[in-house]
Amino acid sequence: TGHPIDEYEGEVRRFARQRIIDLRPARDTQTVAGLIVNLRVMKNKKGDKMGFITLDDRSGRIEASLFAEAFNTAQALLQTDALVVVEGEVSNDDFSGGLRLRAKRVMSLEEARTGLAESLRVKVGSDALRGDRVRWLADVCGRHRGACPITLEYTGSDAKALLQFGESWRIDPADHLIQALRDQFGRDNVFLQYR
Repeated sequence: TGHPIDEYEGEVRRFARQRIIDLRPARDTQTVAGLIVNLRVMKNKKGDKMGFITLDDRSGRIEASLFAEAFNTAQALLQTDALVVVEGEVSNDDFSGGLRLRAKRVMSLEEARTGLAESLRVKVGSDALRGDRVRWLADVCGRHRGACPITLEYTGSDAKALLQFGESWRIDPADHLIQALRDQFGRDNVFLQYR
């Protein structure tokens, strides 16, 4: 069995382009995805809760600090063995000699998809739209309404087209919807485009 992030590696690298091992100190916000392998909760001098999580993405580990506001917002996601996406500022940690991450925002993978995805892309050939498949596509997308647009990339024997579906086709790009689409159209033919 591999690392739990393996299943999502290709998708995660589209929006969290750096692995932990590649992080460098910078004032800009950086995005990293990883598995929470350790969680400590403390109270600050005011009595507010704050947390420290250790993230592991198979390339390395980094400790992320979540001060009161970020901690309270993300508290439900902060569980050992949870796969999360963290946006924050990376700096040198003088105490450990390594790096530390001051988290500004913590998201589940589905929250990151919803917030960072530009569109869901489905690649099809002429044979893929025969029979009841268009009706099936309308039905499954209708059950997963959201804000993410769908783009159909059609390649036929004598034509190519990129079709942006209308507002009524917007979806919530949840795991089970993406898996259903991959089962129908092929794993490599369904993916999210990120900004």
